[in-house]
Amino acid sequence: MIIRSELKKYQIIGYFILLLINVVEARSGLTLTALQLILGITFVSTRIFPLLFRNKPNNLIRGIEIFYLGSIFLGIYFNWHSSPNHLFLFFILTILFVFEKNNEMIKKNLLWVLILIMGFATIHKLLNPHFVNGEFVGFMLSKGSFFRPLWHSGLFPETKSLLSQNLNNLNDFVLRDPSLNETVTFQIGSLPFHILKMQFTYFILVAEFLLTFFLMAFPQKKITYLFILIFIASIGIVVSEVEFASTLLFIGLMLCPSDFSVLKKVYKSVFLLYACCALFYNLYWVL
Repeated sequence: MIIRSELKKYQIIGYFILLLINVVEARSGLTLTALQLILGITFVSTRIFPLLFRNKPNNLIRGIEIFYLGSIFLGIYFNWHSSPNHLFLFFILTILFVFEKNNEMIKKNLLWVLILIMGFATIHKLLNPHFVNGEFVGFMLSKGSFFRPLWHSGLFPETKSLLSQNLNNLNDFVLRDPSLNETVTFQIGSLPFHILKMQFTYFILVAEFLLTFFLMAFPQKKITYLFILIFIASIGIVVSEVEFASTLLFIGLMLCPSDFSVLKKVYKSVFLLYACCALFYNLYWVL
């Protein structure tokens, strides 16, 4: 069987890099993670080297694809409460790469997937009183989940120590008996806490709304893909979710019109940068 797919080599290689990022996280346990890697490499090989599989029966190739999809689904299912956003996006990418051979149809589906995800993310935040009043952002600031590169740079050792202590207190609190109705108090020190929490609450809402708007209104305009880069830069600096940023960069690279050749090169370079950061970060914590 010869796999006829319009996917370009760089798209398949980019997908394989995302596979490595998700596998290195090892969220699914060692056995399922190893299975995902083996099946994923086989799946990618059928797209990069189709002639090697020309004599293989159709049912065998399709079976490998279904088992591969199933392994990713099980990885999400068994850890649904802690599965990150980028893993769901990777699962959707895999579905499209498996069942859709037309590159343009894949792009159209990815565009609307991104619009729906970012649109519902904005609506969910607006309807959540704990987000709108700044509580969520305040919580993330207090435990050091925002501006990690800044705190770990060594420029603010006192703040880093304070945030680390808050995180340790939180981890201890989570292990306590909830029936005791105990509370945990965070120390904010010299942080301009009340100003920052509302400023970044508004920033997140506006950024996600604008991204949704640009994708819907101007899917073929350069301003949309420039804004995606700005949005991703903020992700890297503020919340350091480099795995999600890498996935979003790959989708942006696929959607970016071929006329914007310089912009596509920028996307490829930034994608590789974020992907390397994601792999290094996950390997650091796993090893």
